[in-house]
Amino acid sequence: MSLEILKDVTPFKLNLNKSDSTNHQVIYASQLYGTFFAVSAKLEFNGSLLKSMKLTLVNYKGLYNLGLLDATRTSFELDGGKAKLTLHLSAFYGVHGNGKELTVDCEDADLTNIVEMDVNRQLHSFYQSGDPLTQHLFNHCLDSEFYERDGAAISPRERMDTKIEEIVHDDPHMETAASGVCKITSLILL
Repeated sequence: MSLEILKDVTPFKLNLNKSDSTNHQVIYASQLYGTFFAVSAKLEFNGSLLKSMKLTLVNYKGLYNLGLLDATRTSFELDGGKAKLTLHLSAFYGVHGNGKELTVDCEDADLTNIVEMDVNRQLHSFYQSGDPLTQHLFNHCLDSEFYERDGAAISPRERMDTKIEEIVHDDPHMETAASGVCKITSLILL
């Protein structure tokens, strides 16, 4: 399968007020399994250092509830003057819903000279154990983000996320799948 990056897509970025410790601020929005969801972060400080972020995921439309997995708790890092966060997600598992939060350890990060943060996602199959090619026989749903089937035939699905990671081009924020589903959100820290 070949993948073409559209050249006329208008890139956009979200703003994150790095001095706001009162409000939840939207840091990511996407669609998986036909479910539209958004993630917000409430920043917590230790003096002037970022101690942690309390994340909330809200599922807005769609049949499946997506949730934040525990691996997200330790996925924050500073890399070359940029902050990075990976959201580990799965359908049917993890933390989601109003009033439910997952705390990310930011290890007292100094954001003084950090002006940008990339929020990425890593989707995990909701098949928790066993052979994934036969798990659909024992579950109520086929994990359609990872597998395709036609009657008795089942095969792994080639994920667009993997193809996007293989592409190198001038603007990494244009990493938009052909379906318009974004994997990375870029934030400007104000």
